[in-house]
Amino acid sequence: MIGDQEPLPFTTMQPIIEAGLSASLAELYAEFDHAAIASRQRAQVYTARMHTGERVVVKALRPDGAAGIADHVSSLHDLHDQYRRLTSGKTGFATFDPEFAKQSEKFHEQQLDLRREAENLSAYRAAWCNESRLLIPRIFENHSSAQVLTMERMDALPMGQNVLKARDVNARKLAGFVFSTFTRQAMSGKIYHADIHGGNVLLDRASARTSSPRLVLLDFGRVAQLSDRDRALFPEFHQAHEAGDTQRALALMSHGLACFKQAMLAAERLAREIDPRFSVASHLSKAA
Repeated sequence: MIGDQEPLPFTTMQPIIEAGLSASLAELYAEFDHAAIASRQRAQVYTARMHTGERVVVKALRPDGAAGIADHVSSLHDLHDQYRRLTSGKTGFATFDPEFAKQSEKFHEQQLDLRREAENLSAYRAAWCNESRLLIPRIFENHSSAQVLTMERMDALPMGQNVLKARDVNARKLAGFVFSTFTRQAMSGKIYHADIHGGNVLLDRASARTSSPRLVLLDFGRVAQLSDRDRALFPEFHQAHEAGDTQRALALMSHGLACFKQAMLAAERLAREIDPRFSVASHLSKAA
């Protein structure tokens, strides 16, 4: 089972699903497996089959999810307070932005409404509908609500090295594709997936043995979009980088381009999970 939380009993989760969709499980689904396939802080995931035959996954919010989110928000405020105290009156540290704490709290509160994830998924699909190598599950809107999200079940595999080797996947080529795709999307000014890791980006089973395997993207609870102001900093960043002005380049990455930096680091980590030999510098030199 995927996740870092002990799953709650199905007898606890079933009333949440039925109340969230205002119907019984028998009315909603032809089949429903009571064993969770994933369990995280805010939700559990199950497999099911629609009365029309489609195989789906059903994500339902845990009743203790709100408490976990509240603890996380509280720890963020404590961290911000500690940073402010430690850096008060000192130079060389980034200025604390109180708006960041407010935005962090707002983001985590939104995690308790699965309609937001559905909106994110739809917006991402619309923005990147021409990306033929990215597969995104469709949502069953009549079987979704603030508490429950029903989505197409994707036939996908984790991108572990053993899986890739067994299917003769060119790991170096795939790692480069992953890095370039997600950094390009982050730079574009369009919406991009802001929670890229091995649990949310999988290998499509059907195309795994082809020369251009496709990726399956999951969990759109966290997306982002660079502002016009941030995107306007890219020419200055590239100029500083090419001139060897490391201090200026780092300053831009730490302030105006901080969101892009996080996206790039996440893409790099995932690329290295696919191919430990992956190097950003080597990849960029080949692309040039």
